[in-house]
Amino acid sequence: MTRRLYWRCNGGHYISSTRNCPWDGWTSPEVDELCSAAEVFAKQGRVPSIAELKDVKVSDRALRRAIVMEFGDDRAVFDAVAPQEYVLHGRAVKIGHLPLELL
Repeated sequence: MTRRLYWRCNGGHYISSTRNCPWDGWTSPEVDELCSAAEVFAKQGRVPSIAELKDVKVSDRALRRAIVMEFGDDRAVFDAVAPQEYVLHGRAVKIGHLPLELL
C-alpha cells in the first residue's frame, strides 16, 4: 500500500513528482509548500495525509490544491494525471468549463 500527495495545477492536472506541471509548466508558491512537505514526509518516514499537511503548517491556499491518494499496489502508483472531465453534483463537466475553485 502506498499513499501519495498530489497537487492540482490551474489546468486541472494532478501532479506528485515535480514542482512544475509536465503538461503546461505551471507552478505556484503553494506547489512549493506541498512539494517541500512531501520531501519532509519522505525523509521522516511519515505517510502523507491532509492532517499531516495541517500538522506541518501548510497554508490553507496550498491545502485547497492538495489531494492524497492511496494505492493498494505499489505498481499502480502514477506521477501525474490529466483528467478531461469531472463529475460535479451529478453532471459531467469538461475541463475547460470547471468552476474557478477547481482551477
